[in-house]
Amino acid sequence: MKPRDTAFTLIELLVVITIIAILVALLFPALKAVNNSRDESVELSNMRQIGAAFMLYANDNSYMLPARVTSDKWPSLLSST
Repeated sequence: MKPRDTAFTLIELLVVITIIAILVALLFPALKAVNNSRDESVELSNMRQIGAAFMLYANDNSYMLPARVTSDKWPSLLSST
């Protein structure tokens, strides 16, 4: 009687692959939620930075906020500085 080989059978490999696929499928929604939370945190931080910049501008300019400027004036304003 010869000893049995120690290699995995095809069924065992398929079962392992199936289990890994199920675990990955369960992990995707959690990763999506983490990414959404991260994006919201970045957006909130950007809004806070813009608010702080407006407050600093107002403190330096007699508590007046900057005037509204249309987008077609920005290139000339940036090139003149």
